[in-house]
Amino acid sequence: MKAITTGTPTAVPCGRCHRPLRSAASIARGYGRACWTKTRAATQALGLDQYSDRVATKAEELLETPGAIRRLRGLFFQVVGSAGATYITTPDRCGCPAGQRGKHMCNHRVAVRALALSLGLWAPAPPQPRRTFDLAA
Repeated sequence: MKAITTGTPTAVPCGRCHRPLRSAASIARGYGRACWTKTRAATQALGLDQYSDRVATKAEELLETPGAIRRLRGLFFQVVGSAGATYITTPDRCGCPAGQRGKHMCNHRVAVRALALSLGLWAPAPPQPRRTFDLAA
């Protein structure tokens, strides 16, 4: 039995703004040209050098993989893990085992932080001033 097709291809949505992608390069990348530029700029602004090389590399792979990150609502994103499991992730929490332990930043959170930063939904907290104590008193 053959499948019935209408002849019209299904639109592939942009990974950032969810508009339909038209060019072959954008479809392969998973982002439109402007959204890809904004996401890359946010990734650089986030400063991946503050994370371990492994986490930064995996976060970049997540951002470059079409369909690996899907925005659910607000700051909630669904992220596909390396073994195929999906995790609900925000810029501050992740449902993966590493995120549950909370010892280190997982790659899902880093990727979601970059995407949320590019969407204007999240901004890193400014560094807290160091507290000093006067011991002379």
